[in-house]
Amino acid sequence: MLLNISIILIIISILLIIISVYCIKNTHKINKEIDATNKLKQQQYEDLENNISLKQREVENIKNILYNIDKEKNDKEYYYAQQIKSLDNSINDKQKQLDNIQNNVTKSLETKKALLQSAFENYCEVLIKSYDAKEAEYNASIELLKESYSDLQMKMIKEAEQEKERISNELLEEQKILDKVRETRNAAIQAQLREQEIKDKLSFYCLTIKKSELDDIKVLERVKEQLHAPRILSMLVWQTYFQKPMTTLCNNVIGLGIKSGIYKITNQKTNICYIGQATDLATRWKQHAKCGLGIDTPQGNKLYKAMQEDGLWNFSFEVLEECPPALLNEKEKYYIELYQSKEFGYNSVAGNSK
Repeated sequence: MLLNISIILIIISILLIIISVYCIKNTHKINKEIDATNKLKQQQYEDLENNISLKQREVENIKNILYNIDKEKNDKEYYYAQQIKSLDNSINDKQKQLDNIQNNVTKSLETKKALLQSAFENYCEVLIKSYDAKEAEYNASIELLKESYSDLQMKMIKEAEQEKERISNELLEEQKILDKVRETRNAAIQAQLREQEIKDKLSFYCLTIKKSELDDIKVLERVKEQLHAPRILSMLVWQTYFQKPMTTLCNNVIGLGIKSGIYKITNQKTNICYIGQATDLATRWKQHAKCGLGIDTPQGNKLYKAMQEDGLWNFSFEVLEECPPALLNEKEKYYIELYQSKEFGYNSVAGNSK
């Protein structure tokens, strides 16, 4: 009996020792995982702080640009005000010169009248004739002076109005430049927010294809390379695997009905993008998808070549701005310049192309 009890106690002791060793090993393993997790969180926190610091510097740079533009605008306003003031002073000087001429002519006439009056008795007829001649000369001089003054005044007024109009036009151009800088800044901020949203919701902006379907698609792509007429197989792939998901994506991102506007297609593997315009966004996106699968694909198109190489499901579709057809060309140019998609993306031209 005692022997059995002893054996049981020994077995229990051994089990306790095994459990203790197992617990110690798990404790070490858990501690290592916690340390690794903490290091990862610390690294992510540091990266986030660096990103925030970078964005703050970008905002400061934009503020400095706006400050310099406002300062330049104020300097030009002051300069043009001085120019207008100088023109007004010049007009006043010309008016004073004319007044002096009129005063001198008046004094000369009074002197001549006095001389004529003193010799009136002896030279009455001669003085009368001379007076008439001088008076006619005086009247002609006055008329000539009036005409000259009127012409000069009109010329200076016209020049002043032209200068004011030129200054006003320059100020308007400066304001347009400032508005464009502000618009570009706002568009850049919105683009960054939208890109982060797309990364967080890739399944919303990209086609959702199951892994089993992707495996089937890869097999069919290998088969298609051996066909003389691969378009039929490409149409089958489109109708079977992509048509319904593409319709769902268009309804989610664009909404129901026909929408006109500017859109962006981004390769999520490389972040290279394409900017386009369409009067019917949903129809245009489906055309892109078909060409990306090899259906009626034009030669030399960089976007469709990338879709065929990296997979259509790795491309996100987003609407940058809804606008009427009359503004599509202008808006497309603006967004191509904003994203630099001609120099560093899939666009081949700078705009005005559907």
